[in-house]
Amino acid sequence: MNLISSLSKLVQQPEVKAFPKTGQVINGKILELLPQNRAVVQLGSQQVKAQLETSLTKGKSYLFKVGSIDQKIQLKVITQLGDSQGNSTVKQLLNELGIKPTKENRLLTSRLIKKSVPFQGTDLKQAAALYQRADNKKAASEILIQMLQKQFPIKTSVYNALHTKKMDSLTQIIKQMHIEASKSKTDADRAVMSLLASLKGGEASIPFKESSVVKLMTEIDSNSQNSFQLFKKAGILDSKVSYSSFQNTWKEWAGAHSKGNTNLSFPYLASLTEKSAPPFPMAMEKLADRLKQLFHQQIPLEAPEQHSLHRVMNQVEKVLAKDISSENVSLGNKQIKIGVNHSITEDFHFLKEREVLTKISSLYIDEKNKKLLQDFLGTANLFIEGGSTEKQVIRESLSVLKEWQTRQLSPILRKTLTEWIGRSAAELSTLSEKEAILVKMRTILDLTGLQEESSLKSTSVQEKATTQESSLKTLLLSSLQDTNGTIRPETAKKMIQMLNGIQLTAQHETSQSLQMSLQFPGDLIGSENDAYLNMEGRKTKEGNIDPDYCQIMFYLNLDNFKETIINLNIVARRVGVTIFNHDSFIEQVMETHQTALKSGLKDMGYELTSIHIKEMNNAVNTSSKDNSLPEYKEGIDLRI
Repeated sequence: MNLISSLSKLVQQPEVKAFPKTGQVINGKILELLPQNRAVVQLGSQQVKAQLETSLTKGKSYLFKVGSIDQKIQLKVITQLGDSQGNSTVKQLLNELGIKPTKENRLLTSRLIKKSVPFQGTDLKQAAALYQRADNKKAASEILIQMLQKQFPIKTSVYNALHTKKMDSLTQIIKQMHIEASKSKTDADRAVMSLLASLKGGEASIPFKESSVVKLMTEIDSNSQNSFQLFKKAGILDSKVSYSSFQNTWKEWAGAHSKGNTNLSFPYLASLTEKSAPPFPMAMEKLADRLKQLFHQQIPLEAPEQHSLHRVMNQVEKVLAKDISSENVSLGNKQIKIGVNHSITEDFHFLKEREVLTKISSLYIDEKNKKLLQDFLGTANLFIEGGSTEKQVIRESLSVLKEWQTRQLSPILRKTLTEWIGRSAAELSTLSEKEAILVKMRTILDLTGLQEESSLKSTSVQEKATTQESSLKTLLLSSLQDTNGTIRPETAKKMIQMLNGIQLTAQHETSQSLQMSLQFPGDLIGSENDAYLNMEGRKTKEGNIDPDYCQIMFYLNLDNFKETIINLNIVARRVGVTIFNHDSFIEQVMETHQTALKSGLKDMGYELTSIHIKEMNNAVNTSSKDNSLPEYKEGIDLRI
């Protein structure tokens, strides 16, 4: 899996528009006066054309209340802003809104006005109530300002989620939850333990064989085909095996030793495993290895990349089958039109520009297949033009591509694969250190519940036979209802709040760019402190970050090198790396790993152009590791 491309498609949420809304109070500055009582007004970082109710002075700042926005924005002046009258202005505003002008409320409102954050009177009342109850006023103020900036509902549940994310450690919550869950015998808590083992990467508390039996029997009992379809994709099961046959094999095994017992609890299924060998299609080590191979073959291409590759492959097959003669498909003079305003020429150019075949070829160790894929666009282009390329080479290239396509998984099955890989890796240690980190990241992103809502909405017709994997969030919600569990309700709630907080702050979007912020447990890199990742760049048509033009920043607190920031600046797939740290010894470490870094990036279709080591004091905006929500930076022009 290409980590950069994978990250660019994660945690999608609907864009929050920054347009002013009726009834909002906002600070604005008059930039330009226009005829008929109109003006260009700076509202925060936006410039809008608006209708004014009274004559105002150019260059002065005012506190406005937004009126109608149907055909044109109407702004009503509450008062002029100035240093000398700031305190009285805030008192006047609070009195008009029916909010007590206490010192805390005045301070919160002043900060909102100063930052030009728009707010409704009802929202400010609710924010003031939350602010009054908070012990840490500074943290509460920052959180409430974020909530109003992002236009989140001003509710206790949202505030608690953001507060937990800001003030607590994900690493420590997971550590505490692991201690509590290890004492439990309930199925939900055991499932939590299994996920935590994948996150932490330590020794599995439940043997791989036993947890696999529980996984399969639970799916069979609910008629879920997730693991069945996954096993066929991985070559663990023959492609001709039917689900009913697979289901009956496992039911017969369980029934032969059940003596009429239909209990599918973990202890019971574990006892069956000890009595008789489960009917796995192959040895557990070999099964884990097949899953590992499938894991590495996953490349989630963008939709346009998939479509272009599909069209090129179809066209090459047509020429091979002599459905159309190569004389009539010259790319030099007569382009083959596909749909409206599209051509095979454009597909070839697009696939070459995005280095799609380079990405796919990086999955293969075999030099012959690697070269076939790397050369495919050139040989296919020449072949369609009527060149002298041998047909056998084209057929072999198509065969490799088709085989790769058959092993690509749907989003739901990718999560099932992540779950299987996580359990098998902890038991069998089949992954390298680099691979183990990637599995942990995928477990966090796929199985904690960060993308649960969006995944449910995007389920395709082809995925109806599969079911969503139980996420950590879902399991913890079940645990709260189970009085027999040993995970304390306070711990479960705190973890749910942390996950909700990460999800709420994961993405900030404008019409041209996208910023993603994620927080990972320190176990990802063997640290006691959380790791933070920020990724931003221009937005693709599909609403993802363009992995060819973006910036990725890791904020780490390492055991040996302490606070470290790693900045990857990517322009046209050329990568410049800058590392900020206080320890000069890190230069020697980077020299040791530079060749491996260059080679790894090359395999993913990227070129390493430079590595710079700088003092931490030179780092810009190091506070970004807190994943604070950015202020709106997009200008808009609303027509009257």
